[in-house]
Amino acid sequence: MKEESPEPEREPLKIRKRERNEIGRALSLFTQLGLTMAFCVLIGVVLGKWLDDLLGAAPWCLFIFAVFGVAAAFKSMYGIMITRKEKKIK
Repeated sequence: MKEESPEPEREPLKIRKRERNEIGRALSLFTQLGLTMAFCVLIGVVLGKWLDDLLGAAPWCLFIFAVFGVAAAFKSMYGIMITRKEKKIK
């Protein structure tokens, strides 16, 4: 006669769900940071290019606003990380 093996424990499934949630959160954070950086720099470059065309000051406005875009990207990234850290503490 065949003996039926006991039912497998459900604990590993819970761990897998927790790991998937953590991976999902990490991917969402990286996506948010990447898009934030890209759009901040892109907006700075487009605005600088538009001002260069308007004022005829090429390429100075482009450089200046590209630097502003990079600075805005880092400020936004800092804010996102601080917000995530505060949520994690609570």
